Amino acid sequence: ADVMIHEAAHQLCYITGFFAQTGNVYPTWLVEGSAQYFEHPSYWDFHDQPAGNINAEALQSFREGLALGRFIPLKELLVPAEGFFLSHLDRVDLAYGESWALFHYLMHGEGGRYRPCLGRYIAHLNETKDGKDLSAGEKIVLFRRFFQVEPLVLEKQWLEYVQGLKEESIAIPKR
Repeated sequence: ADVMIHEAAHQLCYITGFFAQTGNVYPTWLVEGSAQYFEHPSYWDFHDQPAGNINAEALQSFREGLALGRFIPLKELLVPAEGFFLSHLDRVDLAYGESWALFHYLMHGEGGRYRPCLGRYIAHLNETKDGKDLSAGEKIVLFRRFFQVEPLVLEKQWLEYVQGLKEESIAIPKR
């Protein structure tokens, strides 16, 4: 059931237009991180659990990887080697956990500072012609351009944020 919900979250991202392209235009961290974010039970039972709750399994994978010294640096997560999620089976749970943690941080960290940047970033990727695959360099340049931060600086903030997360509901500001 967990796998089906995760795959359904991917499908919903495309069906609703959250993602509009095919191919490798979207970085793996974004595709997998958003699916893990939206697969959380809060999206299926919104009245009891507001959106944005912590994905406990992803958080646990992230923390275990960090504790074991197997953390995947942000630059490597932003531009993974071809087939990273499949070719590094010893770190696949960590890669998924970090993808969720990065997406969650960009949505909620720093008081939501990066949320509009994430929206503009996804909109830009959605407009990429014909699902054109992006090179490693293009992925880093786009990340810097849309989030207005160096990956190493963001990595430090992101790690501090995730280490402070508790498994509880968080409030999402109303517009």
